[in-house]
Amino acid sequence: MLGLLFGSPLWMHEPTSQSKPPLPFFVGPDGLFYPVTWPRRRWIEVSLPFGTWYALTESRTYEGGYTAEVPAPLGKPCLFVRVDSPIYHTLRNSP
Repeated sequence: MLGLLFGSPLWMHEPTSQSKPPLPFFVGPDGLFYPVTWPRRRWIEVSLPFGTWYALTESRTYEGGYTAEVPAPLGKPCLFVRVDSPIYHTLRNSP
């Protein structure tokens, strides 16, 4: 069961996802990781599942269910957490 919660691809959780490479992976039930692998790209399109997601690298929120362009310089992977998760509240309340 742990394999399904840590490092499982988005399509396992959202079969109708329109995600294009780079393919995202869930990190636990509330985190979503998009690897950044192209040296010359500065933005990538991300397809987030329904709900509100917080982008850790940008400190802003995105509404899920849509495709969004997010900054993605090489070496700064896109990591999102669900706004209604305990992880988000812990991050927001830490100094």
